[in-house]
Amino acid sequence: MISRWMYMSLIILYGFLLGPFIIIFMASFGANANLAFPPQGFTLDWFTNVFETSQFIDSFWIS
Repeated sequence: MISRWMYMSLIILYGFLLGPFIIIFMASFGANANLAFPPQGFTLDWFTNVFETSQFIDSFWIS
């Protein structure tokens, strides 16, 4: 059985590892070209830009 300290340690570890990814994901919906958290406005332009840029498309095919 997992002790309370082990459980809390795992939560802190997962928060430390996943926190930056969650912040970047949420900031990717912002309308500003710079990384800002919380995002200022809401847009999906950055996601459409990925599928319109030839360098990204080529790297998707290669990987």
